[in-house]
Amino acid sequence: MAGKKRMNLGLRRTKAGGNELTPRRSAGAPPLRFPALLMGLAILTFVVMAYARAIGGGFIWDDDSYILKNETLNSAAGLWRIWFEIGATPQYYPLVFTTFWVENQVWGHWSHGYHVVNVLLHAATTWMLWRILRELQVPGAVAAALVFALHPVHVESVAWITERKNVLSGFFYMLAAWCFMRYSPFDAGSESAARIPELRSDDARADRSSEGDRQVPVPNWTYYLFSLACFVFALLSKTVTATLPAALLLVYWWKTGRIVRRNVIAVLPMFALGAAAGRVTAWVETHHVGTKFIDLDFSAAQRVLIAGRAVWFYLGKLLCPHPLTFIYPRWQLDATSALQWMFPIAAVLLVGFLVFFVRRAGRGPLTAALFFGGTLFPALGFVSVFPMRYSFVADHFQYLASIGPIAFICAGLALLIRRSKSLPMAGVAATGLACLVLGLLTFRQCGAYHDLVTLWVDTLKKNPDATMARNNLGAEYQRQGKLDDAIACYSEALSHPDCYDRPDVLSNLAKAWTLKGDYPRAIDYYAQALALRPDFPKAQSNIGAILQRVGRSREAEPHLRASVESNPSNPFAWNNLGSVLLELGRAQEALDCQKKATELRPDLPDAHYNMGNALFRLRRPDEAVAAFGETLRLDPKYVDALVNRANVFLQGGQIERARQDLNEAIRMQPDHAIGHYHLASILAREGRRDEAQRHFAIAKRARPDLPAPAGLNGS
Repeated sequence: MAGKKRMNLGLRRTKAGGNELTPRRSAGAPPLRFPALLMGLAILTFVVMAYARAIGGGFIWDDDSYILKNETLNSAAGLWRIWFEIGATPQYYPLVFTTFWVENQVWGHWSHGYHVVNVLLHAATTWMLWRILRELQVPGAVAAALVFALHPVHVESVAWITERKNVLSGFFYMLAAWCFMRYSPFDAGSESAARIPELRSDDARADRSSEGDRQVPVPNWTYYLFSLACFVFALLSKTVTATLPAALLLVYWWKTGRIVRRNVIAVLPMFALGAAAGRVTAWVETHHVGTKFIDLDFSAAQRVLIAGRAVWFYLGKLLCPHPLTFIYPRWQLDATSALQWMFPIAAVLLVGFLVFFVRRAGRGPLTAALFFGGTLFPALGFVSVFPMRYSFVADHFQYLASIGPIAFICAGLALLIRRSKSLPMAGVAATGLACLVLGLLTFRQCGAYHDLVTLWVDTLKKNPDATMARNNLGAEYQRQGKLDDAIACYSEALSHPDCYDRPDVLSNLAKAWTLKGDYPRAIDYYAQALALRPDFPKAQSNIGAILQRVGRSREAEPHLRASVESNPSNPFAWNNLGSVLLELGRAQEALDCQKKATELRPDLPDAHYNMGNALFRLRRPDEAVAAFGETLRLDPKYVDALVNRANVFLQGGQIERARQDLNEAIRMQPDHAIGHYHLASILAREGRRDEAQRHFAIAKRARPDLPAPAGLNGS
């Protein structure tokens, strides 16, 4: 056996007949050929070049709720809510939203700034990964780090501002792992370590010790506290990092062949923190993100099928990153299909094979496989998350998990190249070529994330059946005022038999027809949406608003009440309900609704405007004037608020204040019928009949039903 050579991905074997071990310098890292900061600068340069197009991109899907429409980013009170009010932000990741809060104070809604931070965090995560791989003495550590930095499968995590969650949590995950290894250096004197060869870089210089010279590592508790703090920061950025303590134990087993009690005790607080954070995230996903409102009720067998296929899917995208798309096809699950069971069975057989041959192949392959599967576990379908509504897989789910296969493959190739004396520069050439190809692929993939239209068009090009993408493309066209294009997108999505979000599409189609002024058709589509999903608050609120607009307020009321009951935190629904109640003559109930709306959304001009109308109806003119004044403070161009405040002044005998408001309203909207009508009333009272008649004629053209104001003798 001594004459045979075999590659072993466990720990290093030294001279035959003597199991010599290399004591660790600090945590055992070999001396560097060049400073770590120089490596960091190289990584940063490559990452910035590859992600240059991402830096110039805009906001895309979910970025509106995370940044553009996120009220917590606008004040110091919002910062408090980010940390201490679950539900104030789309997900409870307070460290992520704190970074957004800081950036919003610095550059507001300048998208490029947010992209720069994402790119810098990805570079920092890569740098820490390289340092960890070097600490672990993994061959090809530089290559593995660069592949991680430039692999196009990570574009979704870096180019998508919302995925600040990944790059921020990834950085603290790496930092926590590095600090933990400093806290507990690998025991180079263990019996198991002496038996199994170790992967080691050729540039490592071994300060050999005698066989009996054992070193007992001394724990550094300062590093442990730093590791624990960084782990908490990682959890507060994204709870998938809860897998770190298991990964640490796995790495220690790989390096030493055992798991010592000290390390188990050290990671117990991490397991507890991770479990608690996971419970919080699960609650938020269910009650705030909305998984309880969608059909994700899979059987245990179906979830196993998802997990088995997902593992191979992610590995396949690492090996062949084409095509990469924002929304992948959603698999049809069939627990009776033998073909679908091949995926989970093959995964289990692979792990079993690696376990069985661990003494021959070393612990490295098994460690890489277990790290990959274990880190992916939260995204394998055993726990329901909202994106499963559209697809069971997404590129950003394997941001950290990809490290396992990448490091293993690069280490294996590095060993093969080093053993080939005829190709001394092959490693450098291979790394350079890989970086060039991956960098170009990443640069190209970043183009898909430039804005919402390019994102959804690219998605539909690669996955034409993605009705979610077609629905969102229609919504973006609708936002841009391209209503015909929007309606075409919605209609095409509805024609697909597997339109999972049909009620949403119908609601959006109804909104488009509303904007085109076709209210009967809009009402019909809202009714179809509610037939499919009766507890659809947005559709209930919108159909109620349209029914009110067409004079069917009594029919609108039950829809609006259903909306506020289903979603009592929606200020728009409360505002619409109050408006309907006021039309039905129930001013006090209307006022109560508007107060609720303004409590939920103090900066909602419509709610203050309708509150003013209710107060005026209740004969509380001073309060009505104050409500209209708040409306105008929030929206100085709110013409109806000016006109209605002028009417309050007029009723109270404050003619000049009324005239001032009416002149300003007509200046902003020259054809405002009621504005001209009230001004005609003032002029008629003053005996200025010609001017009064001119204003009344303008009002009459828009509103033929208006009676002549007093003083014009019915003319």
